[in-house]
Amino acid sequence: MWYLKFRVKHKDCIYSPKTKEYGIIDFTYPLGHIVKGKEAHLSAIHVLQGSQEGMKKYVAYLKKHPTVLQIEGAGNVFFTKVREQAHTVEYRAVYNPELLFPTPVINGKDGYETWELASWNREPLEQVIRLSKTPVIEEFELLEFKKKVIHDAYITSLLPKLPPKQLEALRLAFENGYYAFPKKTDLNKLAKFMKVSKATFQEHLKRAEAKIIPFVLQQKFT
Repeated sequence: MWYLKFRVKHKDCIYSPKTKEYGIIDFTYPLGHIVKGKEAHLSAIHVLQGSQEGMKKYVAYLKKHPTVLQIEGAGNVFFTKVREQAHTVEYRAVYNPELLFPTPVINGKDGYETWELASWNREPLEQVIRLSKTPVIEEFELLEFKKKVIHDAYITSLLPKLPPKQLEALRLAFENGYYAFPKKTDLNKLAKFMKVSKATFQEHLKRAEAKIIPFVLQQKFT
């Protein structure tokens, strides 16, 4: 199978400028699309990673955006239906039915999107690469383009659902290097970031780990 990975920044993106502004990551996975006249209605699932405040601001922004037709969800997971122009070169290339999405599009904290696409044929991916020459594209970095076996794919329910405070504790621990070797932080500092006592933070973190570690090991060894 042919595989393509690239980073891009384009003028009409409604997601990545705001993920940068609010300091969050939006893992966006396309679910389907329909064409109605000159418009295409695109459905997607979004899984957010970041602070509770940043995620709330991001969702509030999307609810008010004129191209977002519908949005619903809870916590850090929600669905959207967004309208785009169906006749554009960009739409026809990216939503070519020959393309597969092995992973979500990552709208990162740096304001860029990272895409991974696959296809049984080379040409649909070459069409996507050619978009880098269109006026709407501000920056384009080709990271990988070759034929290879894809060993993994995105699964929405990859991890068990965690309560907001447990998820926040786990995020802070990961982003600040608690799981690095050697550790780059400790529980006292992480508790201050979360504005709770050390004991409370440790309880949130342990409860989160107690749910995630058995789940991951069960997937690997069963």
